[in-house]
Amino acid sequence: MEIILAVATLVGGISALWYFWDKIKEYRQRKRKQATPQVGNLLKDSSWENIERIIMSSDPKNDWNSVSDNWVTIVSYKKDTNLRFEIRYEGDGIQAEDFVEPWANRFPDPHATGYWCNLYFGSTLVRKFVLVSVDGGRALLPLPRKLKKSRNFPDQVLPLDYKIAEIHDSLGTLRQYMKLAGLTLFKGT
Repeated sequence: MEIILAVATLVGGISALWYFWDKIKEYRQRKRKQATPQVGNLLKDSSWENIERIIMSSDPKNDWNSVSDNWVTIVSYKKDTNLRFEIRYEGDGIQAEDFVEPWANRFPDPHATGYWCNLYFGSTLVRKFVLVSVDGGRALLPLPRKLKKSRNFPDQVLPLDYKIAEIHDSLGTLRQYMKLAGLTLFKGT
């Protein structure tokens, strides 16, 4: 009888531990889901604030798929392909055929072209950004904002604009060309 009681206690203890371990795993999964943007968040809340939060928290290399040909590049968010960027290299996709700014024209190939980088959610155009192709297409740079009125202070790029350029940085040249262009990332409030 004592053996049966000991075995029953042992089985009950193992069952309790197993139940407790499952509850810990569920709790950790819930915490992870709360900490990272989920596809469901976009489907439930496609507001600009939520879309911006998802873009900013995404990994530019691992969370986005890019498909490109001579006429268009489409970069879609892996967790919800309704969220995507499109750049067209002809017609109304060109923001400025001959983009002229000191930071954009200081490279061995001084010609620069501005392209509209359109952000879509589903069929809806959410926002338009500008990326500038510099040095013979060796880099796509974000458009800086003149945040201070000092001639000696370099132009600064807003974090969202920089993240979008990172997402489109297929050659891995963004940091190098930002530095060569004299552009800095805005870190203020």
